[in-house]
Amino acid sequence: MSSEKLFVLKSPKKHFWLSCQVIEDHFLKAFEKSDIPVEELLIDQKLNPGQLEAFQKLNGRIHLFFLSDILNYQDICQQLKDLQLTNIIYYIPVYGNMTMEVYRWLALDELLRDREVYLLGASPRSCQQIKRFTNEASIEYVPYCFEEGLIPKKPHSTIDLVYAGRITPQKNVLELLLTFREAHAFNPDLRLHIAGEFHDRMYHLHGYKVEVEKFKEAVKAALSSPGVIYHGQLGQSQLLELYSNCDYFVSMSTYHDEDFGMSACQAASQGLKLILSDWGGHGAFKKNAHMVSVTVDIYNIPKISRGELKKILATIKKPEKDESHQFQKRFSYESFILHMKNLMQKKPLKFGGMSDLYKHYAALATKTFPFANTERQQESHDFYLSIYRDGK
Repeated sequence: MSSEKLFVLKSPKKHFWLSCQVIEDHFLKAFEKSDIPVEELLIDQKLNPGQLEAFQKLNGRIHLFFLSDILNYQDICQQLKDLQLTNIIYYIPVYGNMTMEVYRWLALDELLRDREVYLLGASPRSCQQIKRFTNEASIEYVPYCFEEGLIPKKPHSTIDLVYAGRITPQKNVLELLLTFREAHAFNPDLRLHIAGEFHDRMYHLHGYKVEVEKFKEAVKAALSSPGVIYHGQLGQSQLLELYSNCDYFVSMSTYHDEDFGMSACQAASQGLKLILSDWGGHGAFKKNAHMVSVTVDIYNIPKISRGELKKILATIKKPEKDESHQFQKRFSYESFILHMKNLMQKKPLKFGGMSDLYKHYAALATKTFPFANTERQQESHDFYLSIYRDGK
């Protein structure tokens, strides 16, 4: 591997999704602490002439890790294709965006075809979806990672839960708040901390329009319920500090590309138990963390079972055992680097392009919001559910 080099392709801009930025930051830190020869390439729109020339001078295999999800993949891959080099290996974390970045993946269908490509899924369910959306491809399960280290727990007598993330309909924050209010009447020791803010992106929910202002008003009213503490948007250090005061992390998300759950993973690493919707990438935590799952009805508009959640919250006790150290090892920088070293020693399949199923899916899309196509709402809705059922 001495003649080989790994280049990390990074945008100078911050990602508009905080969770994606956190994932990218941790990937970069993991590379910086590893013994893999790594060079970070800052790319605004395209690779510059100097970067392209450097690739042409390398004799060994060139490993390209697409770190930033907001890079212009199409233009970069077109430049690389034009070089006609046969020694480039592509590593592309999918970041749960195949159902979002439709135009990107339709372009990559041609630009990456017959190239040696690894598609990296953050959870088994994400990998299942990628498999359905592609023809022949090397799809690898490579979880996101974070830095090890525990913040000491602060003693408290109440039973404290926390949700951290966007306040949008797909995350079912309103349903969580309303169910908590009902459960609090039976379990007054409960406290629910909400850390996040309203987000203008992605108010659409599985093809059905949401009246945004009514949604905001209902959430704001529910935030004033007994036992609820609203923190607004928190930075990473503040969020970890909040986790040190809590017992459980809760998320009832049915966002259609919930490929992993970075906040849930960070919370579990700090010793919090998980109460999660049985949806998407949340399933990865069943084996790796003490997770209580809440059923999602997928035969209609995907909904959580509020009755099931209410019963869990109304009877929940303070947790006793802390297995955060064991959990941290599974999602550590060292674990991620080991995954990368193993992949670098192998040879990926040549990418066979996007599947007919994906192209049919893309035809339902309106811009980059496939499930917001209200003109073909029922068709889009039924098609998505068929994907989820098969991948569950």
